[in-house]
Amino acid sequence: MSKLKTLVYSGGEIHDWKGCGDAIQAALEAAGLFDITRVNNDLDCLVAPNLDPFDAIVFYHTVGSITEPQLKGLLKFVEGGKGYVGIHSAADSFRECSTYRYFVGGYFVTHPRYRQYQVSVVDSTHPITQGIEEFFVTDEQYITGYDPNNNILATALWRGKTVPVVWTRSQGKGRIAYVALGHNPESCGDETFKTLLIRGTVWAAAKPMEVNQEAAIWGMRVIEAARAVGAHTKVKPKDFLALLDRKGIPYAPNSTQKAVLRARRLAAGQPQPYYKAFPIPRLPEEAKGDLGL
Repeated sequence: MSKLKTLVYSGGEIHDWKGCGDAIQAALEAAGLFDITRVNNDLDCLVAPNLDPFDAIVFYHTVGSITEPQLKGLLKFVEGGKGYVGIHSAADSFRECSTYRYFVGGYFVTHPRYRQYQVSVVDSTHPITQGIEEFFVTDEQYITGYDPNNNILATALWRGKTVPVVWTRSQGKGRIAYVALGHNPESCGDETFKTLLIRGTVWAAAKPMEVNQEAAIWGMRVIEAARAVGAHTKVKPKDFLALLDRKGIPYAPNSTQKAVLRARRLAAGQPQPYYKAFPIPRLPEEAKGDLGL
C-alpha cells in the first residue's frame, strides 16, 4: 500500500503551534503510513492548486483570518474527495468566517482550566474509535457549539452535560474528522491522542468508495428521517427517498444500513430503535418546500 500524501499544517496566533505541529508530525511519521509535507504558518498553502498532490491535510491553527482564495482552495480540496483533520483549535480559527465554521462542524465557545478529565467513546465500531472505550487525558477541554448532524464518536462531561470530543462529517465527496484534544505538545504526545490522530487521518484520506461506513450511517439517518416525515405527513418514505435522489443526496443500500445498524446497537448495548438512540437530522429547508411541509 502506498503511503498517504499528507500535509501537516500548524500556525496561528495562540498555542505552541510549532511544538504541537512537531508532535503531530512525529506521531504520523512513526506510524509509517504517511508521506508528510510540513507547512508552518503560511495559509497560502491552501490556495488552489497547492493542495492537489495530497490525500489529506492535518490542520492545527488558532484564530486569525482566512482569505477567500485560501478558503475556496480548502473547500475545493475536500469537496473533491480529499480529507481534512482538524485538531483542537482548528475549531477556534477564523472566527468571522461562518463558512469555515460550518465546514469544520463546530466552533469554540469556552474552556475550563487545563486539567485531567475523562473521555467516553460513544461509537466503538467506527474505524477511528474502534476498540477504545473510556480514557483519561490531561488537556484543555474545548466546549464547542456544533452541528447536530455531526457523527459524534466521543464525548466528555462539562457541568453535568456531555460535549463532543471527536466527530466526523462529510463535505461534498470528502471527509472531515475533528479531534478537540491537543492543547500543547505534551497533550499531543498522549498515546490515545496519537491513535485518534493516526486513525482519523487514514479515515479522512480514504477514497470515497474505500470506506462506506459513514455513508451507511448517514443512510440510516435518512431512512429514519423518512419514517419521521411519513409519521406526521402524507409523504411516503419512498417519495422522500426519491426526493433525495433528485437532489443528488446519497444514502447507503438497505443491506449496508441494516448491517451497520445491528453492529452499532450490539456494540453499544442498545436494544431500542435507532432513532431513539441517535438524533434524526433536520430536513433541508428546500426539501421541506418540495415536500409541501
